[in-house]
Parts: sequence; structure tokens; C-alpha cells
Amino acid sequence: MKFWKIFRYELAYLARRISTWLYLVVLLAFVMGMNQVIKPGDGVYPNNTFLITALTVLGGLIWLVIGASIAGEAAARDVQTRIHPLVYTTPVSRSSYLSGKFMAAFAVNALLLLSLPVGILLFFYLPGLDSLRGIDQGELLPFRPTVYLNVYCLIALPNAFVATALQFALAKLTRQVAASYMASLLLAVFPQMIAVGAANLFGNWDLLKVLDPVGVAGIIGNELQTWTPSEKNTRQVTLEGMYLWNRILWLGVALGLLWLTYLRFSRTNPETNRWWSRFSWRPKVQAKKAETAIVSASAISVPQVRRGFGFATHFHQTLTIAWDSFGKIARHPMGLTLVSAICLASAAFSDQIIAEFGIPLLPTTQQVVNYLAAPVSSVNTPGW
Repeated sequence: MKFWKIFRYELAYLARRISTWLYLVVLLAFVMGMNQVIKPGDGVYPNNTFLITALTVLGGLIWLVIGASIAGEAAARDVQTRIHPLVYTTPVSRSSYLSGKFMAAFAVNALLLLSLPVGILLFFYLPGLDSLRGIDQGELLPFRPTVYLNVYCLIALPNAFVATALQFALAKLTRQVAASYMASLLLAVFPQMIAVGAANLFGNWDLLKVLDPVGVAGIIGNELQTWTPSEKNTRQVTLEGMYLWNRILWLGVALGLLWLTYLRFSRTNPETNRWWSRFSWRPKVQAKKAETAIVSASAISVPQVRRGFGFATHFHQTLTIAWDSFGKIARHPMGLTLVSAICLASAAFSDQIIAEFGIPLLPTTQQVVNYLAAPVSSVNTPGW
């Protein structure tokens, strides 16, 4: 079946990339480092359910930033490498082509996110890490595989599907890998702002559990904060109530984006399928004369230039490349426009961002610095 051939080829290609394994190392290092930094409170065991859930959610946010190239490569690589004329003319159906590439990207992202609960599990129970843990096995709760399966199946895996669908859809429709990174930024920033704004506007904080796709505001900022020390040890996130509607809503959005991608995807040349090309002026081709014109050219003297490869040359090259890259980002529709939107949203919701128990605080220099430079070890910091 052609779907399986495309799926296996794309999966093998993504698995052979060095960056994929670097993403895996980064996620494992994140959970290992955070386990060392975060200290449980009174009556809370080191391997409590609260910590496992929070690290899975925060690790998923890190994955959104670094793992966007997985879906972007699967969606836009054919156009970027300019082999699309060959691929688009092969006898492969549109559904097999798109579904094979998407499922391969989703499988790789799902395996990357699996490293979060597995990394936490290895940190607490792998022999030989006693010096790294700094705790005795007697201080841990009994091994509970259902906790790790719960956070992966209810939090990490649905988030991987939703994010991969958005990243794949934007990259495939725009035919640019960079669009997947924009999708990650949109998914990580704006839904949380909209959820917080809607919760404040309607006075219903349960909306956070519905409108937050990744769980930073809905799970860590709302759900886990109400747990007692005993609940932090054993309680798990359940698929019921508002969180059930959250999964239904965002999985429906992801399926809708994939369906839209299927409808809008075209196997035409990207250079001739742009809407503004219809309005461009095309000069008429003049017929060439049969006779060949003889063009005389005078000799050109080229001055001898002494080439230098010292520190000044490398410094100048670095500045030139940096300025050229900044210009491309700034001129892109999602470049400075996205930064401006984040600034405007921060100004509009400033009274909710710097607040204590729902009471706005005076945005003094100390308050702003504490917000922008919050400690990484705190899972409750607004920076997450």
C-alpha cells in the first residue's frame, strides 16, 4: 500500500536526522535537571503525581519550540528541495501522500514526548543515579506505572496530535518549514492569553481548562493549584468535566485543520499558483530574427584585490549575515507582526499578568523584573 511506503520512508528519514536525536537529549536533560532543582514541600514525596504532571506539561511546551521542524520538514521538504515536480507527478493519491507524511511526523513527535514521562521514571528508579537524585529509595512512593501512562495518554499524546496538525497544516499550505515554528508560537502564546482574558471577562475560571490547548494555564495554573499535599502525591488528571471538553474541542480543531489542508492542497507548481500572479504584467515575447547578431565586446580590466580572512573579515561577515537574517524575519508577515501582537496582548492583560490572588498589583520595577526573571525551578511561575 502506498500509504505505508510513504509512512515508512518519512519515518526513517526523520529518525535519521541528527536534530531529532538532539531534541530527545534536550527533553531528557530538561526533566532530569528540573527533577534536581524542584524540591517537594511538606508531606509531598519527591515522585509525586503533581511533579510528574507539571513536568510533562512544561516539557511539552519546550517541545513546541524545538520540535516544530519535524512536521515542517515532512510537509515542506519536497518543495524546499525542489523535487516536487517529480513527486507530484507520481501515481499517488492526495490522501495517501498527505496522510503518510503527517502520520510519520506525528509518530516521531509522539515518541519525542514519550521521553518526558520515561525520563522522569528513569530519574527516580534507574540504578546508579543515587548521587544525581540525592534521595534514598525509601523516600519515594511505590512505583505506579498508571501515573506515567495517564500523563502521556491524556496530556502529552493529544497535545502532540494537535500541535503536529497545526504545524503540518501551515507548513504544507505555505510550503515553508518556518511556518511550523510560527504555528508553535501561536499555539504556545495566544490560546493562553485568550483563555485568561475570557476567564476574567466572564468570571469563570473553568474556561481555562477548555480553551488552553497545552495545559500550562488550564492544568498547572488552575487545576493543580487546588490540590492538597495528599492529592499531589496520588491524584491524577482525569478525562471528565471541562478537561474532557478541552480534549474534544482541540482534537476537533486539529481534525478540521487536516481536512482543510486536504481540500486546499494542490500539486501545481508553487511559482504559478499564487493569487497575485494573476495581476502581474507579463511582457509579450518578441520573435527573434533569423540572423544572428554579432556583438563586439571590449576587454574589461579587473583590478587585483587582496583577500583577507582575519578577525575583521569574519566579524563583518557575521554582522552582514545577522542583518540580512533580521531583515528577512522583519519583512515576513509573521515576523514583527507577531512580536507586536504579543506586546499589545501583554499591555491589554497587564492587570491579569501581574496580580496576586486576582488582585492587580502596581507594576513597579521590582514587580516587572520578578515577572520577567522568574526562577526556572518554580513550576508556578508566570513565565511558563
